[in-house]
Amino acid sequence: ANNKCRFDSGYICGDLTKEETQARLFAEIEYWKNTQQVTDVDVVFANEEESLAFTGEATPEAALASLARQCDIAVVKLGAQGAMARCGDELARVAARRVPVVDTTAAGDFFAGGFFFGLAHRATLAQCLQCGAAASEQVIQIVGTRLSQSAWLGLRKQINEILSR
Repeated sequence: ANNKCRFDSGYICGDLTKEETQARLFAEIEYWKNTQQVTDVDVVFANEEESLAFTGEATPEAALASLARQCDIAVVKLGAQGAMARCGDELARVAARRVPVVDTTAAGDFFAGGFFFGLAHRATLAQCLQCGAAASEQVIQIVGTRLSQSAWLGLRKQINEILSR
C-alpha cells in the first residue's frame, strides 16, 4: 500500500476514567473512519476494546474478520487471553503464558516489535504472534520499559527458538 497511517488510540492512561477513555477512543475512531482510506493500511494492531469499537462487531473474532477485510494483516490483542491474527485466509491464535504482571506500560509496543521482528524474518503468522507475545511477556514483568541485559538475552534466545520451529 502506498499511503500509510497508524491508528493508535494512545488514551489508555491512569488519569482517565473508562468513560473518558471510551469517549476519546470513539472520537478518534470516527475521525479515522471519516478521513482515512482504511484499505491503505498494511497491518492493524488493536486491543479487544479498540477492535470492537472500530468495527462495531460484538466479538473479538468477528472484529478480527472485519479488520482483516480492510488490511493485509489484522491483529487483535486479548491481554491475558493471548492474541489472534488473520492474513487472507490464514488465521492464527496464541495463548498468553502466565507470568507475574507488574506494569503493562509498553506491552502493546513490545508485542508489535516482536511481531514485526518475526514478520521481517519470514515467520509464519503463528510464529509472529508468538514472537510478539514473548516480547510483551518480558516487559510486563518489570516497572517501566527498560529490560535488563539478561532479559534481552533471554528474549533473543526464546525468539530464536520460536523461529527455528
